[in-house]
Amino acid sequence: MARVACPHLVRNFHALKSAGWPDTCGGSRIKNRLIETQPGLTNLESFIPRISCAFLSILFAATICLAEPKSAVPSITKVEPPSWWTNQRINPVRLLIRGANFNGARVRTERPQTVVDNVRVNNNGTYLFVDVRINLAARPGDYPLIIETAQGRTMVPFHLNSPLDGNKNFQGITSDDVVYLIMTDRFSDGDPSNNAPADSPPDANDRRNPRAYHGGDFRGIINHLQYFKDLGVTTLWLTP
Repeated sequence: MARVACPHLVRNFHALKSAGWPDTCGGSRIKNRLIETQPGLTNLESFIPRISCAFLSILFAATICLAEPKSAVPSITKVEPPSWWTNQRINPVRLLIRGANFNGARVRTERPQTVVDNVRVNNNGTYLFVDVRINLAARPGDYPLIIETAQGRTMVPFHLNSPLDGNKNFQGITSDDVVYLIMTDRFSDGDPSNNAPADSPPDANDRRNPRAYHGGDFRGIINHLQYFKDLGVTTLWLTP
C-alpha cells in the first residue's frame, strides 16, 4: 500500500517525527491515494487524509506552545528606601528592590546624574540589591531606574529630596527633657480595626491574656498628646 504524502503546509513534519511524534501521515491506512497539491481535487475521500494530517500536526504544534511556560517580565512590589536626599555623605546608597523575575537582570539609570553598580540578585529572583551613586550636582526630582531581562523591562521609581536643615528639623535630648516610655500595644486603643493582625485567630486580641494583643496603636497615642503635655513630658520613647 502506498504511503500518504503530508500536505505541503506541514513544514516541520520531519522535525516532529525525529522528536518522537508517530508517523501518522506517512503510515496512514487510508486507501492508496497520493495527496499532493492538485487543483480541482473534489473527491471527499481524497480530502480525508489531508485533513487528518493537517489537523494532527496543528494540534501537536499547539500543544507544544501551550506546554511551554511563559516567561514573565520583572515586576516590582517594594523599593527600600524609595527616596534619598541630595548632597549626602552616604553615597552611594544601596537599594533593596523586592518583586519577581529578577534573574539575569541588568539595571541602568534614566538620567545621567545617577550611576548604578554592584547589582546582586538572589537565587529565586525575588530580591535585587543595587548601589546608586548620586552626583553632587543632582537636583531634587525623580530619578527612575530600569530593570531589564531577556523577557522584558520595568521601571523602578526613585526620588531625590531636598536636603534637610539639621538646625531646624532636629533637636537632641538633653537633661532638661522628660522621657515617657510607652509600650504601644498596652497604652490606648485608638483604632479597633487593627486590634489583631489579619487572618489571626479570634482570641489573638484578648486583654485578659498577657501574651495576646491588647489593641493599643499609634492613633491611641496621638489621641493622648495633651495628656503627655499636662504631665510635662517632652519626649516619647516608643517600643513595639
